[in-house]
Amino acid sequence: MAMQQQLAAVYAEVQRLQMLANEIPSLRMEMELLRAEVENSGASDRRMPANLQSMVRQAVMHENASIYQELARLRAQCHELFGRGPSPQQEANQSWSEYLGLTAAEPTPKPAPFKPPMGMEDLEDSEDDVGHVPGSEPVRQIHHGEFQAAPFLGLEVIDFQHSIWDAALIVMLHSRDRARQVVGNFNAFLATTLLLMNIAIQVGLILAVNSLAEPNPLGTLKTVLREQRIREGQAYHNFDRKDLITQTQQVCNQKLYNEMADTTHWLAEYTNRGGVFGKLSGDVICMLAMFVWVTSMATELRRTVHDMGLVVVSLPRTEEVKYQLRQGRYIITGVKTVQKAFSVMMVILPRTLIAVFLLWYGLIYLAGTINIDDLLLNAVALEFVKNIDELLFEALVPRRMAAMVSNMAIQIYVSRHHTLLPNELREGRLDFTGLLPPETKRGLSLSLQSFYALFRVFYIAGILVGGWVFYLAPVAEDAREALDAVCGHDVTFTYMLHPVTNIPVFAHVDPLEPGRHDKEELRCFYAAQFEMVKLRAGFQSEYLGANSTLAAMIGGFHPACKPENIWAAADVACPETSLQYFERAKMTGPADFFKNKNQDCRDQDVFFAVLRALCTHPKFTVYTAGELDFFQDTHQCSDLQMQCHKSRNHKISLPWFWQLQKTCPETCGMCEKGAPGAAALALAE
Repeated sequence: MAMQQQLAAVYAEVQRLQMLANEIPSLRMEMELLRAEVENSGASDRRMPANLQSMVRQAVMHENASIYQELARLRAQCHELFGRGPSPQQEANQSWSEYLGLTAAEPTPKPAPFKPPMGMEDLEDSEDDVGHVPGSEPVRQIHHGEFQAAPFLGLEVIDFQHSIWDAALIVMLHSRDRARQVVGNFNAFLATTLLLMNIAIQVGLILAVNSLAEPNPLGTLKTVLREQRIREGQAYHNFDRKDLITQTQQVCNQKLYNEMADTTHWLAEYTNRGGVFGKLSGDVICMLAMFVWVTSMATELRRTVHDMGLVVVSLPRTEEVKYQLRQGRYIITGVKTVQKAFSVMMVILPRTLIAVFLLWYGLIYLAGTINIDDLLLNAVALEFVKNIDELLFEALVPRRMAAMVSNMAIQIYVSRHHTLLPNELREGRLDFTGLLPPETKRGLSLSLQSFYALFRVFYIAGILVGGWVFYLAPVAEDAREALDAVCGHDVTFTYMLHPVTNIPVFAHVDPLEPGRHDKEELRCFYAAQFEMVKLRAGFQSEYLGANSTLAAMIGGFHPACKPENIWAAADVACPETSLQYFERAKMTGPADFFKNKNQDCRDQDVFFAVLRALCTHPKFTVYTAGELDFFQDTHQCSDLQMQCHKSRNHKISLPWFWQLQKTCPETCGMCEKGAPGAAALALAE
């Protein structure tokens, strides 16, 4: 029964407090009516009198304080009624104090009783007139300058993060004796050591990024590519006689792989030559990477300069570090001047310089990356350099100190840091206007917040524009010029130096214009050269079927390829020989060859079999209709005895006439001394 009576009394008190809370909007309405009355009176000064503003503000402040005090008293009474012992807030503060080994904060003086607003023009703020939000314990206010800082739930402190910078800042804000009490000797030494290690590592990595960053990586490369293309890409000795294209065309069509082709490939990807739908060019991807990087570094600079630097500088100067215990958290509210300067010199300034240089060199590094795959990897690498402090913290800092960092914060004492939103102020969801100091105006606070937001937008945009103009745009232009140096202008010609005059002579080549080239009808001959080497390497031919006899002859292990003795020649002139033969062949001229001094002037029936298979394939006859008909009834060199001398039945062109005499010199009677008779070997199985 007694319990019910006490609960009924508590309920009655809550109803009374609710009525008091409902009266606060009426006070605001009264102030607005007074302002309107002054404006309608026609007075020259249309602003509300200062004493009237002070009266309304003091009334709201005292009403807020009274309501919050009553709510705290009722909350404690409810805990006592239900036998729950101390309130959760008291338990959290007590646990935190015991955990750190500190004594509890000084007892908070009770607020002065509310007095009727009479003679408000002479009323000034009392140092003990404080208010606290529901769920928190009353805290003693720290005075800074000429105004009183009022606490805001979740908006008045800056939390520390799991970073070596923040851990070292906690140590630097405390004197050595105080740091020993708060974090311990080992943790203080560890945080200082890791701070120096982190600075050394990040500076070293920044220097590495600077050494890899090239503002103009393609400045000389485009000149080198142009000269290499002229010397090698268009030269006749690199001309592809099978496809009738120059080496430059092979590189640009991705039919050749070498260093020049690889460079051309990623240049084409970077510039998106051809405009592939749905594929971004390298400069666009680089711009996106630069935007992400600048935004990331802007967050780091905001954390360093705005959230930590200004807050530390604005902390009140005290004889020793001052703190408060709120909801189980350790809030730094004042520090010594020496500790403040030491923190700025050892933590804030180095962190700011590292962030600025890393931002600058990172932009150059990203802008100078041409390979798109490397671009993504470099962006990740820069983010890794930025997060070295967090990696060191997570890897080396003990859990006890990590828990301390998570439960520590710094009190904000500058009006520009108030982050109340305009809608919240208008709708009354966070109505702390009465607790703001006189120097803190709502319009000033919100306008500064808007200015900071716009400033961040414009300086991020300015950095991006500067990065594009000074670094990325020149690189993109050089990439296009470098690609033009390889694949631009005229690539459908080849040249050679005349063997007598040493003057360059040129020839137009275009595989799409049949009948323009005297080498066109010999395309199957040059393809047979490549095909024979491919068969010797063991690959399958796409023109010939499986032929074990031909493979054995090309490999040189067929019995017909081996002579009976060292003085006799083999039945078939197989292409397999020795390295010593290569040295002799280099010194053998045409006259010596046809004199058959080395027994080389023989019908090459093995090569002729490969040659006939390719020259009768539709891939090559489509270019030389009617010019290769003599291969239809010709299977080996002996079948050409009448045809290699311009027979009446077949019109053999002059290029083929010369080539057949070299391929089948014995049959065509080109050898001055008779070679051993060639065996009539059926190559087809």
